[in-house]
Amino acid sequence: MVARPAALIGGALAGALAEADLNRRPPRAQRERFKQWVHATVATPELALVANFSTSFATGAPAHRLTTLVFGDGVAGHSRAVPADACAVVPGRSAIRLGDSAIAPTAAGYALVVVEPRLALTAELELAPRAAASTLHNLRFAGGDVLHWSVVPRMVANGTITYAGRRHAVVDAPAYRDRNWGALRFGDVAWDWGYALADDPGSPFAIVFARLLDAARTRVVEQELLIWSGATLLASFRGAELEVVATGAARGPFPTVPAALALCRPGHASDVPEQLAITAASARGTIRVAFERLATARIVVPDDAGVGTTAIYESLGRIAVSGSADGCAVALTGRGFLECVHA
Repeated sequence: MVARPAALIGGALAGALAEADLNRRPPRAQRERFKQWVHATVATPELALVANFSTSFATGAPAHRLTTLVFGDGVAGHSRAVPADACAVVPGRSAIRLGDSAIAPTAAGYALVVVEPRLALTAELELAPRAAASTLHNLRFAGGDVLHWSVVPRMVANGTITYAGRRHAVVDAPAYRDRNWGALRFGDVAWDWGYALADDPGSPFAIVFARLLDAARTRVVEQELLIWSGATLLASFRGAELEVVATGAARGPFPTVPAALALCRPGHASDVPEQLAITAASARGTIRVAFERLATARIVVPDDAGVGTTAIYESLGRIAVSGSADGCAVALTGRGFLECVHA
């Protein structure tokens, strides 16, 4: 086999991504429950940047929000509504612009621009895919809520991040991106979801896991673990093939976004795990994932129906993956993120 240059592989993957990566128009019957968002992460040796571009139709009209987190020496974040007349989220197109921030397809992947004056943050980055997108449709929560999820698990980022007066050159940094859409209400759903960013830019592996729960988190409705090798999906494990064990309870309080909503969730107690261990086993092989939390930010959003709030905990940690699938030995170490959505 003749090796293909990374630029050619990235360009081919980018073309495939563009076919499925679209802003959706909410179905009329689901309009007030419909949400969509794009989540992107870039991790340099000094910091990790998380940006989330979201649109909700809970009030009938589209409401756009940009949420930004920076994990460095500490954790900082900001979340703000962006007026509709400053946004462009065109159904049937991939690009999203919220004010001065945007994520849009390019010939090689995506251009990501994040401008957040409250954090003294400006990021200008190119994201090139190194694995094909995988899309999971009709992921079901208790109560009939449904989420669709398209993930690009392994990318490399190049460009610059300026944060708190310091300019960081970003060179082949590990990156991640996904798109989510569906009819759901905060307050009615819960999930734990995570992904790995390999320390070694030459690592061929990527891993993503998710489990959807009822709002009280007493019952797992659906769970998945997907692992890629090179550009393609190597194996997936589902349902009873996964065993997930959380240990330790991280003690807060955590930096809260928006800061004013910290009053809605006072105290130090949390159910964010210090460690998470996943064992995925089937006839295809066995994969073990170990996540250890380093730092956590908390995003608080009002529930869509009734009085209350939902906390979205974003935890950065160290992650190690080992095992084999379809005869391929798997080994990955690096940083990872665990997101816990708890009503």
